[in-house]
Amino acid sequence: NVVHPSLIAKPRLFFIQASACCYEPNDAVQSDSATNMLDNVPDYMIDGKPKLILVESDMFVAYATTAGCEAFRHPERGSWFIQEIIKVFRKFSHNEHLLNMMERVIDNVGSLFEKTQDGEKKQTPSLSTELGKKLFFRPGYYKK
Repeated sequence: NVVHPSLIAKPRLFFIQASACCYEPNDAVQSDSATNMLDNVPDYMIDGKPKLILVESDMFVAYATTAGCEAFRHPERGSWFIQEIIKVFRKFSHNEHLLNMMERVIDNVGSLFEKTQDGEKKQTPSLSTELGKKLFFRPGYYKK
Protein backbone atom coordinates (compact mmCIF):
# COMPACT_ATOMS: atom_id res chain seq x y z
CA ASN A 1 0.00 0.00 0.00
CA VAL A 2 2.79 2.43 0.82
CA VAL A 3 4.72 1.79 -2.40
CA HIS A 4 1.65 1.47 -4.66
CA PRO A 5 -1.21 3.72 -3.52
CA SER A 6 -3.29 2.42 -6.45
CA LEU A 7 -3.61 -0.89 -4.52
CA ILE A 8 -5.29 0.73 -1.51
CA ALA A 9 -8.62 -0.95 -0.71
CA LYS A 10 -8.05 -3.57 -3.45
CA PRO A 11 -7.63 -7.21 -2.46
CA ARG A 12 -4.31 -8.91 -3.14
CA LEU A 13 -4.47 -12.69 -3.33
CA PHE A 14 -1.52 -15.09 -3.15
CA PHE A 15 -1.79 -18.88 -3.56
CA ILE A 16 1.53 -20.47 -2.65
CA GLN A 17 2.40 -24.09 -3.45
CA ALA A 18 4.73 -24.39 -0.48
CA SER A 19 4.70 -24.65 3.29
CA ALA A 20 3.71 -21.63 5.35
CA CYS A 21 6.90 -20.15 6.77
CA CYS A 22 7.54 -19.48 10.40
CA TYR A 23 8.48 -15.88 11.18
CA GLU A 24 10.71 -15.41 14.16
CA PRO A 25 11.49 -11.80 14.97
CA ASN A 26 15.10 -10.88 15.72
CA ASP A 27 14.23 -8.73 18.72
CA ALA A 28 13.40 -10.57 21.93
CA VAL A 29 10.84 -7.95 22.96
CA GLN A 30 8.75 -5.72 20.70
CA SER A 31 6.52 -2.84 21.71
CA ASP A 32 2.82 -3.13 20.97
CA SER A 33 1.98 0.51 21.69
CA ALA A 34 -0.23 2.29 19.19
CA THR A 35 2.40 5.03 18.79
CA ASN A 36 5.04 2.62 17.48
CA MET A 37 2.63 0.60 15.36
CA LEU A 38 1.31 3.65 13.50
CA ASP A 39 4.56 5.61 13.06
CA ASN A 40 5.09 4.59 9.43
CA VAL A 41 1.47 4.25 8.30
CA PRO A 42 0.52 7.11 5.97
CA ASP A 43 -2.91 8.70 5.63
CA TYR A 44 -4.64 8.43 2.25
CA MET A 45 -7.69 9.99 0.73
CA ILE A 46 -10.47 7.60 -0.28
CA ASP A 47 -13.64 9.08 -1.75
CA GLY A 48 -12.39 12.51 -0.68
CA LYS A 49 -12.05 11.49 2.99
CA PRO A 50 -8.78 10.81 4.84
CA LYS A 51 -8.38 7.14 5.76
CA LEU A 52 -5.72 5.41 7.79
CA ILE A 53 -4.75 2.27 5.84
CA LEU A 54 -2.61 -0.46 7.38
CA VAL A 55 0.09 -1.87 5.14
CA GLU A 56 -1.22 -5.46 5.25
CA SER A 57 -4.92 -4.68 4.85
CA ASP A 58 -6.88 -6.41 2.08
CA MET A 59 -4.32 -9.20 1.74
CA PHE A 60 -5.04 -12.94 1.47
CA VAL A 61 -2.39 -15.66 1.44
CA ALA A 62 -3.12 -19.37 1.03
CA TYR A 63 -0.33 -21.89 1.56
CA ALA A 64 -0.42 -25.49 0.36
CA THR A 65 0.32 -26.69 3.89
CA THR A 66 1.06 -25.53 7.42
CA ALA A 67 4.50 -24.42 8.60
CA GLY A 68 7.10 -27.16 8.66
CA CYS A 69 5.02 -29.70 6.72
CA GLU A 70 5.47 -30.98 3.18
CA ALA A 71 3.30 -29.95 0.24
CA PHE A 72 2.64 -32.87 -2.09
CA ARG A 73 2.14 -33.18 -5.81
CA HIS A 74 1.21 -36.00 -8.15
CA PRO A 75 3.90 -36.58 -10.82
CA GLU A 76 1.35 -36.25 -13.65
CA ARG A 77 -1.58 -34.25 -12.22
CA GLY A 78 0.46 -31.79 -10.14
CA SER A 79 -0.13 -30.19 -6.77
CA TRP A 80 -2.96 -31.48 -4.58
CA PHE A 81 -3.56 -27.92 -3.38
CA ILE A 82 -3.71 -26.30 -6.83
CA GLN A 83 -5.83 -29.16 -8.23
CA GLU A 84 -8.42 -28.64 -5.50
CA ILE A 85 -8.42 -24.84 -5.89
CA ILE A 86 -9.20 -25.27 -9.59
CA LYS A 87 -11.94 -27.85 -8.95
CA VAL A 88 -13.63 -25.82 -6.21
CA PHE A 89 -13.36 -22.45 -7.96
CA ARG A 90 -14.76 -23.88 -11.22
CA LYS A 91 -17.72 -25.33 -9.39
CA PHE A 92 -18.55 -22.63 -6.82
CA SER A 93 -17.10 -19.25 -7.91
CA HIS A 94 -20.46 -18.15 -9.35
CA ASN A 95 -22.18 -18.12 -5.96
CA GLU A 96 -19.68 -18.46 -3.08
CA HIS A 97 -17.12 -16.05 -1.70
CA LEU A 98 -13.40 -16.75 -1.42
CA LEU A 99 -13.28 -17.91 2.21
CA ASN A 100 -16.15 -20.39 1.75
CA MET A 101 -14.41 -21.85 -1.29
CA MET A 102 -11.11 -22.08 0.57
CA GLU A 103 -12.84 -23.97 3.40
CA ARG A 104 -13.89 -26.49 0.75
CA VAL A 105 -10.31 -26.66 -0.58
CA ILE A 106 -8.97 -27.30 2.93
CA ASP A 107 -11.52 -30.08 3.50
CA ASN A 108 -10.80 -31.66 0.11
CA VAL A 109 -7.01 -31.55 0.45
CA GLY A 110 -7.27 -32.84 4.02
CA SER A 111 -9.19 -35.89 2.80
CA LEU A 112 -6.44 -36.84 0.32
CA PHE A 113 -3.60 -39.13 1.29
CA GLU A 114 -0.74 -40.90 -0.41
CA LYS A 115 0.46 -44.32 0.69
CA THR A 116 4.24 -44.55 0.75
CA GLN A 117 6.87 -46.81 2.25
CA ASP A 118 6.92 -44.49 5.27
CA GLY A 119 3.15 -44.72 5.77
CA GLU A 120 0.38 -42.36 4.71
CA LYS A 121 1.12 -38.77 3.74
CA LYS A 122 -1.44 -36.03 4.25
CA GLN A 123 -1.46 -32.26 4.13
CA THR A 124 -3.63 -29.41 5.35
CA PRO A 125 -3.57 -25.99 3.66
CA SER A 126 -3.08 -22.86 5.74
CA LEU A 127 -4.70 -19.43 5.25
CA SER A 128 -3.79 -15.93 6.36
CA THR A 129 -6.32 -13.21 5.62
CA GLU A 130 -6.67 -9.52 6.25
CA LEU A 131 -9.67 -9.11 3.94
CA GLY A 132 -12.26 -6.76 5.35
CA LYS A 133 -15.11 -7.89 3.10
CA LYS A 134 -16.39 -11.01 1.41
CA LEU A 135 -14.75 -11.42 -1.99
CA PHE A 136 -16.83 -12.82 -4.86
CA PHE A 137 -15.28 -13.58 -8.25
CA ARG A 138 -18.23 -14.07 -10.59
CA PRO A 139 -21.46 -13.44 -8.67
CA GLY A 140 -24.52 -14.69 -10.52
CA TYR A 141 -22.50 -16.08 -13.46
CA TYR A 142 -23.13 -19.72 -14.21
CA LYS A 143 -22.28 -21.71 -17.30
CA LYS A 144 -23.07 -25.40 -17.73
